[in-house]
Amino acid sequence: MLINILRLMLFAGLIFTSIPSAFSQTYNSPFTLYGLGETHQNHIARFQGMGGVNYGYRNGSSFTIANPASYSALKYTAFETGLRSRWAQVSLNENKFATADASFGYLALAFPVSRKIPWSVALGLTPFSKKGYRLRYQFTEPFQKEEIFSGSGNYSKFFLGTSVEVIKNLSIGVNANYFFGNQTDTHTVAFQQDLDFYNLTRLSRTSIGDFVVDAGIQYTLPLKDGKQVVIGAIANLPTNLKTQKETVAFTYDTVRHQETLKYNTLLPFGGGLGITYSNKELLSLGMDFYYRSWSDYKQEGQVYDTLQDRFEISLGGSFQFSETGQATSDQPYWKRIPYRFGIKYVKPFIDVEGSEYHETAVSLGAGFRLKNQKGLPSQMLDISLEAGQISNFESDALKERYLLLHVGFSLNQSWFGQRKID
Repeated sequence: MLINILRLMLFAGLIFTSIPSAFSQTYNSPFTLYGLGETHQNHIARFQGMGGVNYGYRNGSSFTIANPASYSALKYTAFETGLRSRWAQVSLNENKFATADASFGYLALAFPVSRKIPWSVALGLTPFSKKGYRLRYQFTEPFQKEEIFSGSGNYSKFFLGTSVEVIKNLSIGVNANYFFGNQTDTHTVAFQQDLDFYNLTRLSRTSIGDFVVDAGIQYTLPLKDGKQVVIGAIANLPTNLKTQKETVAFTYDTVRHQETLKYNTLLPFGGGLGITYSNKELLSLGMDFYYRSWSDYKQEGQVYDTLQDRFEISLGGSFQFSETGQATSDQPYWKRIPYRFGIKYVKPFIDVEGSEYHETAVSLGAGFRLKNQKGLPSQMLDISLEAGQISNFESDALKERYLLLHVGFSLNQSWFGQRKID
């Protein structure tokens, strides 16, 4: 059975990483110019529909990657995978352009390993950040020239995690991540053709491969009639990542300069706190807060003035008209659908020429059960839609409006249980 699970993970990984190549890859956001680019919060599709609320999520048939302490609640093997599509309109002064792309979302498997104590293990692959920008500037003094700045690439994390309930209602968890990937930044200076100058291009490729650790904790406060309140907290531990930067400067086919540098990139501390109230499957309401000290981010020992601390606050929940296990065949299908909603506010880590930017978003989502087995939702298709904006409240010089579509597939079943033969 384990071999079949690994085959399923491999198959899903191939599908969800090949689908984006079928889309037009025109990802372009000037906000990804800074640091490691646009960062992801490891949210599974169902949580995206709730504004990202998930630190206090605890369920016997599913989990959240963002808080590894959630793994210990599992009673069944849970498999999660998904992708995301993004459409955006960027306004820069009087210029506007549209961009769209699709990308791999996540791939994860978690399962309980002990019947005596709540103890589970998880592994998977998630994106960490993405860079995609292209900026063009034209100058007439002291001579006519054009400068083009562009960048692309991404970083990802492969994780292996575990969680255990150390005492009743208190669980801790940890993810050991291998952080890897590369990003490329290009700067081209093109002079007017009648000038006696060569066009110059400087290309830098930055590669990272190292280990980082994330930890989480959850405390469950049981209430009457199956209701509960879960308080969750997470920590992204600061880490010096081994980095290699290859730079080459050339004019046409002549290399003018070439060097390779090895140094550490300081990935700063991040922490989050959340609380979630749930009434079985019928109702869930929660709030999360997240903070990361990006002002401490360093490359080659250098602190960047364009980066500042980032924080995010999310509010969201879900509701369902009837419990899955109590649903009858004569009940309409829509009563067994979990409907999700959420809002969030983000103070991004970018600081453009002293101007502070803000991100606001609203989200909606739903989960469609594909198969039921003895009341257990063994297969579900999760869809969420998020609409947001990144802007400066004092100026509309640079603004980005976006629409995010998250599609996830989950499967859970008692794959590792022993079958009895009569």
